Amino acid sequence: MTAGLQSVQKFLFALMVMSLVLAGALNGRCAETYYYGNYAGTFTGGDDGVWVGVLSAHDLAHLFISYSTKYDYGDGGNISLTSETAPLGTFSGTSLKGNTVTVTVDSSDGSVTGSWSNPPLSGSLEGDIVTSSPFAGEYTGEIKGDVTGTFAGTIDSTGTVTLTATVDGNDMEILGACHPDGWLMGYGPDPDNNIIGMVGKFSGSDIAGDWESETGDIGTFSGTRTVTSSDDDSTSSSDDGGGGGGGGGCFMKSLITP
Repeated sequence: MTAGLQSVQKFLFALMVMSLVLAGALNGRCAETYYYGNYAGTFTGGDDGVWVGVLSAHDLAHLFISYSTKYDYGDGGNISLTSETAPLGTFSGTSLKGNTVTVTVDSSDGSVTGSWSNPPLSGSLEGDIVTSSPFAGEYTGEIKGDVTGTFAGTIDSTGTVTLTATVDGNDMEILGACHPDGWLMGYGPDPDNNIIGMVGKFSGSDIAGDWESETGDIGTFSGTRTVTSSDDDSTSSSDDGGGGGGGGGCFMKSLITP
């Protein structure tokens, strides 16, 4: 093979690779990372309440957690990106008992619109990205109920909740977010991969609420802010890089039983 022919082949190969890269860039104008952040809002219709969302590269992936102020119970789970027409990304998830939520995030302004359904009830939801939180700082506290232990962790400047709960000598990570109206909502797996959910309310520097496990264990938690930091430097979900979302949706049925 002549050197000239080799040069032509290399050029054509490089041109083909460049075409594929450009095609991918044009077809996928927005990356999933564009939607990363904490979101919060309200839902209305057959039920009323508040919700938080965490879109992140964290191992727990994308979370949507809600609390019914009408019926006094929580719900939540994973959602995943189902469609995209830049700058809009739509995320959805479905529970084992048929609860569904679909949210559309506008990455240009951080606004959220969507719908929820828990037949025969249904309704709409709305919200916005959270860019700062008055609850930022370091927290410690106690866990009581069917099991007992302690927790410690941080809430960062955008309201990301990252707690480590220690129960019976085992550590578990709770991830969630703070609602601007003073709610903390979080969830995570125990050592046996059963989901633990927490919903609490802030009062000054204190936090108190209820927790429940998929296995039916229930109890309360309470704690206090030990270090105040409006610009905490722990990693925010909006700063997470890499990775996609995911993991597929299973809303927990009733984190807090009415």
